[in-house]
Parts: sequence; structure tokens; C-alpha cells
Amino acid sequence: MSFGLDAAIAIEFHDRRTHDPTKFSSAWKNKLMYLNESRKYLNDFVRSKMWSLDSYIRLICDGENLTDALRHYNTLLILNIPAYIAGTNPWGNPSSLNSNTNNLNHVPVFDRDKHSLSHVATSLSYVHDSAANAHEVNEPTAVNCCNTSQCEDSSTTTIKINRFDPQDFSDQRLEVVGLSSRHMAAIHIGFRGNRIAQCNHLRIELCASMTAHMDGEPFYLPSSIAINISHGGQVLMLRNDVR
Repeated sequence: MSFGLDAAIAIEFHDRRTHDPTKFSSAWKNKLMYLNESRKYLNDFVRSKMWSLDSYIRLICDGENLTDALRHYNTLLILNIPAYIAGTNPWGNPSSLNSNTNNLNHVPVFDRDKHSLSHVATSLSYVHDSAANAHEVNEPTAVNCCNTSQCEDSSTTTIKINRFDPQDFSDQRLEVVGLSSRHMAAIHIGFRGNRIAQCNHLRIELCASMTAHMDGEPFYLPSSIAINISHGGQVLMLRNDVR
């Protein structure tokens, strides 16, 4: 699930395709139209701070207010699998603690504490097989947060620099990632976004109307609501080990 820039672009693309499907008759045309819709937002998202999500969203992970971590980011991602649009991996491949690196691939990723493309680190890929699970999205509830100043005043938690565990879709935890407009392009060439948190329970309080995107479907969320996301169940999966 995501909030912000990527959802806004997806909604524009969806509306244009609905009104004139003849212009979207091939995958190649679809990519060009999507790129064109993205271009329209460059001035708003690159040259101004009007879409800095810390002014619109209050983010609480396992009871800790992490709203300050959204500053300068235009998209908030909530992940449970190592995949996003077009096969990208915004969480990235975390550094392995295994000293034997002969069979591991090196992948370039963003340094989690830097906002510039010039700051690059090297990470070791990590392969982990596990059972699949699901996460529950509770019904939105009304909150008393009706303007951006209230969100800004509540963002007082000091963000600590954490070492994150490898992403595992059976650990009953969610990965939270922030993306800037530059990250949105760079994740398609192997870079990652900014890792914010790994948590069991996530609460997102909206202080203004916000675009959202879930399972390929973009939509609008009204202002002054809260969304609670937590683990909703887990089942075993069969796996074929024959290669």
C-alpha cells in the first residue's frame, strides 16, 4: 500500500485510460502515457515542499511517532514482500551478517540516512525462504487532526538510527519506506528508498485528503481519518525444491 505521489500519478493515468482507452492499446503506449503523467508532477514535487508528507500524515509504528521521518518524502510505502511496481524492490537487499560472501551478489542501494543520489552504499543480497502471511487493514476511523499545523506539532519524536532485519514476509512485520521524486526514478535501476521502520502494528492518521494506492487500485482517502494495519493471519505454503 502507498500514499502520496505514486498514487496521484496512478489516479491521473487511470482516469485518462478510462476516458480514452484507444490511446492505451499497447504496453509501449501505456509506459509513454505513464511517463507523461509523471512529468506533470516534477515541478510540484521537486521544486517545492508542498507534498512533504510530514505535513499531511501522522505515522505511528508500534506506538512510536515517526512522523518526522517523512520530511522531504513524497511517497510512503507499506510493504510486506520484496516487490513494488514493475518488479522494483524499494526496501533493498539488507547487508548480510554472513562472512561468506562468495556466492552473494552486490547491489547498489541508497544510504538510508542520506537524501542525495551521490551517497551510495553497497549491500549484500539476502535470500530467505519462508511461509506466506497476510496483513489486516482495519476500517478507517475519524481522528481529530484537521489541519497541517496539528500534524506538524505532533511530530516531535526523535528518530533513532536503527539496524534493520532482513525482509521476511512470514515475520508478521511490515516494512515502511519513504520515497522522494528522485527515489521514484532510481528504484527502477537498482537503488532503494529510505527505510523508516519495521513494525507489527502501523497507524496512519491523515490530516488532509490523500491519494492512496493498494493492489494496483488508486483511490482518494478523505481527511481526518486513521488507518490501522496489523498482522491478519498466516498459512503454510507448498514449495517445490526441485530445480
